[in-house]
Amino acid sequence: MHVAIVGAGALGLAYGVWGAGHCDVSFVVRRNAPRGGVRVEQVGRTKERAREVRQLASVRASTEVAPEADVIVVTVRADQLASALASLATGSGAASDAPVVVLTPMMPAAYLKARALLGNRLRAAMPGVVAYLAETGADGGAERGSGDLRVRAWFPAAAPTFIDELRGTADQQTTLAALAETWSAAGLATRFAMGVHEINPATTAAFIPLTMAVDVAGSLDALVADAALLDLAVRAADEGLALGARLGQVAPWAALMTRLARPSLIKLGVAVARRSAAEACGYVDGHFGRKLHAQNVAMATELVELAKERGEAHAALEELRARLASISS
Repeated sequence: MHVAIVGAGALGLAYGVWGAGHCDVSFVVRRNAPRGGVRVEQVGRTKERAREVRQLASVRASTEVAPEADVIVVTVRADQLASALASLATGSGAASDAPVVVLTPMMPAAYLKARALLGNRLRAAMPGVVAYLAETGADGGAERGSGDLRVRAWFPAAAPTFIDELRGTADQQTTLAALAETWSAAGLATRFAMGVHEINPATTAAFIPLTMAVDVAGSLDALVADAALLDLAVRAADEGLALGARLGQVAPWAALMTRLARPSLIKLGVAVARRSAAEACGYVDGHFGRKLHAQNVAMATELVELAKERGEAHAALEELRARLASISS
């Protein structure tokens, strides 16, 4: 099997390198293509020790999908998704009929546009991997030298990769089943589930207001030190959870996290995490503390519009969107 991965940020590299021992992998990259090898380290108990390490001595990367690709996996940011899918829809060659598995969260409007472009080639998915470039503390978008890239990744056993279980052609179904089997054999547990295209935006709406607040503050510590912003984050998360329930089934972990996210518990959780999971806190600071700013502004705007359409409360979401928009990216 040949898997073409669109995007070579930390998430795409983690999936590509981890699965490379069980399938051929290539990357579709518009800029900042890896120039050397890639080393992916599964996060262990300490930052100095990895549970497992896998690496590629070199990376096959191009601006076009490899013609022999059996399946295409999209890992770009949400604000880059429309252009990425448009290029896949207009592509030609042997891979032009390949199923397209999108790990990027798609809100309802984005999903409908993607379906219009790709038809039953499209499969929404939810990643079961969290990763960052160790050199930068965030995934993708960094200046890359000629040396090897080092990616740190978590592969939570309780959070497999989910792919939407939709009807397609017999060839598409066979290919997607082979992808799930290949990834699972590589240690990337993958399952099919109904309604992933609804679960993903519902879950995103529930928890993303909290991470947007980290963007506004600049870091977790700055967020918990700002009582007014922390209160806004909690109120926006409550509105996001209510909106998410209107969009689909919110993943249980996200619903529980949002319900428990009160200012005092957030402060306690950050204090404990700084001592017991410093690397995870560093990931949150680097990944959500302005790196995803453009995506956050676009997503906040979409959440507000969705809340208006569905008749849901959105005052806190609107205030959070305004705070995000006032920051220079």
